[in-house]
Amino acid sequence: MTFILIREVWFGGLGEFDELCWQVVTDLKNSYNLKFERVLCLWDERHLRVSKRPEWLKDGDYERLEYLSFFDYWKNRIFFRNRAMIDSSDLVVFYVGDNKEKSGARSALEYAKKCKKNYINIYVK
Repeated sequence: MTFILIREVWFGGLGEFDELCWQVVTDLKNSYNLKFERVLCLWDERHLRVSKRPEWLKDGDYERLEYLSFFDYWKNRIFFRNRAMIDSSDLVVFYVGDNKEKSGARSALEYAKKCKKNYINIYVK
């Protein structure tokens, strides 16, 4: 028998892949009455205030919001936020194609490999 303990699932919240992951995890959580927290890792500290949150972020979508402060420049915040999420994760799920184009997702995947993190890349040719 194998048991998997999931205490929290972190989301980046930017893009179609994040939306898909949120929907799958939420469906599993609701269907099986699972007790883990969905955590949105914010990319802007202002979003901690309800009045400054993006319109798409609704109450109840996440059990917790976190902001990891690193740099002021938006692109650097996303890059270092992704690394912090990988550092604190036991398993990371990616959707990174086999093209060699430089992207944030590809950089995160390479970082996870370098750190010898358990990961799954669900991209299929």
